[in-house]
Amino acid sequence: MRLGLWVGPALAAALCVPALAQTPAPQALVQHTFEDTDHGWTAMGATARVSLTQAAGQAHSGKSALKFEYEVKKGDVSLALVPVPGGLPAATRSLRFWIKSDYASALIVVLQEQEARYIAPFFAPANAWQEVHLGADDFSLSDGENDPKDPNNKLDLDQVVAVGLADMGQIFVQGDPEMAAKILGIKPGPHTLFLDDVTLSSQPIAEIAGPDIVLDSFARPQLLWMPLGGCAATVVTDKPIAGKGLKLDYKQVTGTPAGAMRAIRAGKLAGAVRLKLTMASAKDAKVAVIIEQLGGGKFNTMADLTGGGEAKELDLPFSAFSPSDDTKDPGAKLTPEKIKSILLIDLAALMPGADQVNTLWLARLRGVRQ
Repeated sequence: MRLGLWVGPALAAALCVPALAQTPAPQALVQHTFEDTDHGWTAMGATARVSLTQAAGQAHSGKSALKFEYEVKKGDVSLALVPVPGGLPAATRSLRFWIKSDYASALIVVLQEQEARYIAPFFAPANAWQEVHLGADDFSLSDGENDPKDPNNKLDLDQVVAVGLADMGQIFVQGDPEMAAKILGIKPGPHTLFLDDVTLSSQPIAEIAGPDIVLDSFARPQLLWMPLGGCAATVVTDKPIAGKGLKLDYKQVTGTPAGAMRAIRAGKLAGAVRLKLTMASAKDAKVAVIIEQLGGGKFNTMADLTGGGEAKELDLPFSAFSPSDDTKDPGAKLTPEKIKSILLIDLAALMPGADQVNTLWLARLRGVRQ
């Protein structure tokens, strides 16, 4: 992800404003309520600006929120950020906040170290306040060709000099704006985000203990998947899956891949030999499971789902994955600790004559060590 083109220049200006204010409260190490102050947040980008707003309905709580205005267009990228020249508190275990976007969009939080930057993507619905909980394990080293390297390949809280927020659509639109709009649902033009009740907390993100590597329990308030091809994505708890899971509703359109993508911190799957997940489909479907690893190597395998919404557990050994046609590293070998994303695609949507609605369900995504 090419963050190096625009994050770096913002920091010099950002570090000239006051640092994060400390607020004593249970488990809260730092709090930004945006009541009468912007807490030092600033913006960079040709069309970007931040301001406090007290307009009716634009605050999650209290009377004020931070308003971030920017434009999604080729040749312009924007970032809202706040400096932390003293580093993040050593006791930090999670970042929690509320956000409202004027369109359904994939967003990222950026933690800028002195020499490297780490990112955590999430999905925000349109025109609704979304609570977001992120832990250190959600942040991955940004590994675009223009991004700086990290000498120790590890997020160091005491080296974080700024925290930022951006719309991922600004990155994707720099390539092919028409394709970004078609596949990722990105809407070029002016946009607005509202941010409120930001808290750095000593309270960790609850994780499920067990022998498997849980990649998504869907217990977070926010969605960690990016829907593709016009999918409407929601977290559900009803049948055909047991417990919480992801539901994707979409219409199969020839040439438009429908599915969802999930970023994974490189190293998370170290020691795993297979993926396991539960899926169901309303219609017969052939789902491509695609993994990408650091360096651009891509690998895939296929899973057949019988219609009728019957849940099926898929057991996908990494040995069954083959190099994808669009891999950027044809000679790469699949290395579990290098995996950085998982993509699910309904291949029926790519076939000529595709013209029907379908629903996919996903639950219990995990890596297995044996």
